[in-house]
Amino acid sequence: MDNFTASLPLMLKQLKLSTMLQQWNTLGKKAIEEQWSPQQYLSELCHVELATRDDKRLQRLLKNAKLPVGKHLISKLSL
Repeated sequence: MDNFTASLPLMLKQLKLSTMLQQWNTLGKKAIEEQWSPQQYLSELCHVELATRDDKRLQRLLKNAKLPVGKHLISKLSL
Protein backbone atom coordinates (compact mmCIF):
# COMPACT_ATOMS: atom_id res chain seq x y z
CA MET A 1 0.00 0.00 0.00
CA ASP A 2 1.51 3.30 -1.04
CA ASN A 3 1.38 6.51 0.97
CA PHE A 4 -1.48 7.95 -1.11
CA THR A 5 -3.64 4.88 -0.63
CA ALA A 6 -3.00 4.89 3.11
CA SER A 7 -3.73 8.58 3.62
CA LEU A 8 -6.75 8.96 1.33
CA PRO A 9 -9.32 7.43 3.73
CA LEU A 10 -8.05 9.67 6.52
CA MET A 11 -8.35 12.78 4.37
CA LEU A 12 -11.85 11.86 3.16
CA LYS A 13 -12.95 11.30 6.75
CA GLN A 14 -11.46 14.61 7.86
CA LEU A 15 -13.25 16.39 5.00
CA LYS A 16 -16.50 14.65 6.03
CA LEU A 17 -16.91 13.00 2.62
CA SER A 18 -18.44 9.84 4.03
CA THR A 19 -19.87 8.44 0.81
CA MET A 20 -16.59 8.99 -1.02
CA LEU A 21 -14.88 7.24 1.87
CA GLN A 22 -17.17 4.23 1.42
CA GLN A 23 -16.95 4.16 -2.38
CA TRP A 24 -13.45 5.27 -3.39
CA ASN A 25 -11.92 1.80 -3.46
CA THR A 26 -14.85 0.08 -5.21
CA LEU A 27 -15.16 2.83 -7.80
CA GLY A 28 -11.38 2.87 -8.18
CA LYS A 29 -11.39 -0.80 -9.16
CA LYS A 30 -14.26 -0.18 -11.60
CA ALA A 31 -12.40 2.81 -13.04
CA ILE A 32 -9.33 0.67 -13.68
CA GLU A 33 -11.38 -2.14 -15.26
CA GLU A 34 -13.26 0.28 -17.51
CA GLN A 35 -10.23 2.49 -18.17
CA TRP A 36 -11.80 5.70 -16.87
CA SER A 37 -9.80 8.89 -16.97
CA PRO A 38 -8.91 10.42 -13.60
CA GLN A 39 -11.53 13.09 -14.33
CA GLN A 40 -14.23 10.46 -14.89
CA TYR A 41 -13.30 8.72 -11.65
CA LEU A 42 -13.38 11.95 -9.63
CA SER A 43 -16.61 13.02 -11.30
CA GLU A 44 -18.30 9.74 -10.39
CA LEU A 45 -17.09 9.97 -6.79
CA CYS A 46 -18.48 13.51 -6.55
CA HIS A 47 -21.75 12.47 -8.16
CA VAL A 48 -22.25 9.65 -5.64
CA GLU A 49 -21.40 11.96 -2.71
CA LEU A 50 -23.82 14.66 -3.91
CA ALA A 51 -26.63 12.18 -4.58
CA THR A 52 -26.28 10.74 -1.08
CA ARG A 53 -26.28 14.21 0.47
CA ASP A 54 -29.39 15.16 -1.51
CA ASP A 55 -31.18 12.00 -0.34
CA LYS A 56 -30.22 12.64 3.28
CA ARG A 57 -31.31 16.27 3.00
CA LEU A 58 -34.70 15.29 1.60
CA GLN A 59 -35.20 12.70 4.35
CA ARG A 60 -34.28 15.27 7.00
CA LEU A 61 -36.68 17.85 5.54
CA LEU A 62 -39.52 15.34 5.36
CA LYS A 63 -38.89 14.27 8.94
CA ASN A 64 -38.85 17.89 10.12
CA ALA A 65 -42.05 18.67 8.18
CA LYS A 66 -43.90 16.33 10.57
CA LEU A 67 -46.45 15.33 7.97
CA PRO A 68 -49.32 13.18 9.29
CA VAL A 69 -48.88 9.43 8.87
CA GLY A 70 -49.83 8.41 5.35
CA LYS A 71 -49.39 11.91 3.96
CA HIS A 72 -46.63 12.70 1.53
CA LEU A 73 -45.24 15.84 0.02
CA ILE A 74 -47.00 15.08 -3.27
CA SER A 75 -50.43 14.99 -1.62
CA LYS A 76 -49.70 18.39 -0.02
CA LEU A 77 -48.72 19.89 -3.37
CA SER A 78 -51.77 18.59 -5.24
CA LEU A 79 -54.29 20.31 -2.93
